[in-house]
Amino acid sequence: MATVTTTSLCISRPAGTSLLHTTLLKMLLTDKILHKFLQSIWRWLFNSKNAIRSEDRPELMNRFKRVMYSGNEGDADKAFDDLIEHCNELEYGNFVKWVVVSTCSFPC
Repeated sequence: MATVTTTSLCISRPAGTSLLHTTLLKMLLTDKILHKFLQSIWRWLFNSKNAIRSEDRPELMNRFKRVMYSGNEGDADKAFDDLIEHCNELEYGNFVKWVVVSTCSFPC
């Protein structure tokens, strides 16, 4: 499982994110799993206890989709770095941490 380093609400790039990309590619092979995973992300974003502002939810989801639909590992790493940077700017390190932990533990 990938480890996530957090400092306050900021997050740094987890070690072994190629595991994240590999897991996402497996999910893409099964539409049902992909659909369920995207639903779980959207539910998490809408859960008020996670303190994600409503105007930020669509952008966070779109940035995560860029990671998921990237054509190769290099593009996925770049999109993931972009997601981390955006979340750090908005102080949403909890979102990236949840995505990494959920992706690595989501049943494929």
